Amino acid sequence: VPATASARRKRKRGQLFNNVPAASPPLVPPLSPLRPPQRPCRTPPAVAFAPKLPGAASGPLAGEPTNVLKLLARIFLYLTSWEAVGTRVADEKAVLIAAPHTSNWDLVYMLAISCVLDAKVSWIGKHTMFWWPLGAALRTLRGVPVRRDRPEQVVEQIVRVFDEAETLSLAIAPEGTRSHTPYWKSGFYRIAKAAGVPIQLGFLDYAQRRGGFGPTFMPSDDVRADMDKIRAFFADKVARHPDQAGEIRLREEDE
Repeated sequence: VPATASARRKRKRGQLFNNVPAASPPLVPPLSPLRPPQRPCRTPPAVAFAPKLPGAASGPLAGEPTNVLKLLARIFLYLTSWEAVGTRVADEKAVLIAAPHTSNWDLVYMLAISCVLDAKVSWIGKHTMFWWPLGAALRTLRGVPVRRDRPEQVVEQIVRVFDEAETLSLAIAPEGTRSHTPYWKSGFYRIAKAAGVPIQLGFLDYAQRRGGFGPTFMPSDDVRADMDKIRAFFADKVARHPDQAGEIRLREEDE
């Protein structure tokens, strides 16, 4: 029986596929879907960790004030009609009296004046102020946190900071509050004696709109004589709120 045209096409197609050679095995074995290719693990380089010294600053104010900061401080003092006078803190370590203190603006002017005079001045504040993220900014501004809820340990805390620091000019407001007080707190005096560092007189005079640094002296064993020097220097310095300025006197003088 003669084959039909369709049958002949089917036979021809079958012969064509039967003549195809078998596929050669792959050169690279297939990857298992359950085990993806692993990248080599690189161990990160070790980074040395060193804890910060209490009160140690980092950032633009950690060293000498930059030109930009100094320019901003000059503009601020110019716009507020203030003047920076006196000489920068000369000693590597010193307790800097910051007086009179009756307003939160005192810290702002002190920082601006210190920047203009190229002075690296640190300051102390309540430890509760140094919460994150404000604490990082305050430390950059050379703030030193202390626990004032333990007044018997404040002097020891600050003396430890002086012992561990290479250079430190620490500003302390002896009034301890912005309200009127009959006595200055003697912490600045005891810290200077225990740490063996001089006392420098830093001031703000709102009547003359100027502030800066005055003379430096080493505390002696005569508290009253040392306080007479301080009283003579601050006699003509006017606070932002004169009625809230404290009496320049220590309790130890009356004992």
